[in-house]
Amino acid sequence: MKYLQSVKKLKKYDFFLIDQWGVIHNGEKKFKEAYKALLFLKKLGKKIIIISNSSENSSHTSNVTLKRLKIDNKIFDKIITSGEIFENEIELIKKNFKKKYLKCFCISELDKKKLLKKKNILVTKNINQIDFILASSIKPNSSLTILKKKLDKCKIKKIPMICTNPDKKVFNGKINKIVEQVGVLAAYYKKIGGNVKFYGKPYSRIYKECLIGYRGIIKKKVIMIGDSIENDILGGQRFNIDTLFILNGNHKNEFIKLNNNEIKKKISKTWKKIHPTYFSPILKI
Repeated sequence: MKYLQSVKKLKKYDFFLIDQWGVIHNGEKKFKEAYKALLFLKKLGKKIIIISNSSENSSHTSNVTLKRLKIDNKIFDKIITSGEIFENEIELIKKNFKKKYLKCFCISELDKKKLLKKKNILVTKNINQIDFILASSIKPNSSLTILKKKLDKCKIKKIPMICTNPDKKVFNGKINKIVEQVGVLAAYYKKIGGNVKFYGKPYSRIYKECLIGYRGIIKKKVIMIGDSIENDILGGQRFNIDTLFILNGNHKNEFIKLNNNEIKKKISKTWKKIHPTYFSPILKI
């Protein structure tokens, strides 16, 4: 595990798989130093791919999220989100249920009704009618206690859950603090014995999707850059690629006033089986 002072030290890599939230922005503003680093890598001819646990598809990420934050989407060679992988598999999911029409209980910050209705999936709050639970995101003022009680009832009925965002927390720039994400509910449902299918990091499927279409890829030439050690870094490690752990994101409150040696010790002690190749407070030139 090495401290990384600049992305200039990463010139040996050809493919950069980059998490967006916590690395290049915080939901409210882009990180200028990270943006400059991406432009630097782009000029070197590196492939830059966003790999995100966003429950939205790549089009929404590109044309809404990045555009709002004034991040030029032309920097990225590809944008892969867990939400898009789910959307592409909806027909297969319906086949597995052996039904043409499905009903689901949807836990989401954004309204998914129109999207799902186009796919012959109706959203309802009546758990006596649903075929599955779709866990995408959490509204800011949602009560996890109430949602967990609803999940308890779903578990009794053996209703499966599909989680399109395994993240348990994120640093929210709007309110300037770490907030819980829908991955907390998915983890809870799994803990009580519920059947959960996850889309996104740290599972290998999304990493494979990033590299589809490229020939002769050598994994030694691929690096994952992210701020979630349990999703970004663990996923990269499982995929047998090098990783750069960005400290100033999901874990920003855990490394305050620590020197590099202390940071190394804390990472090794806290996450004994997860070993980042590099670490850095932020992505920068």
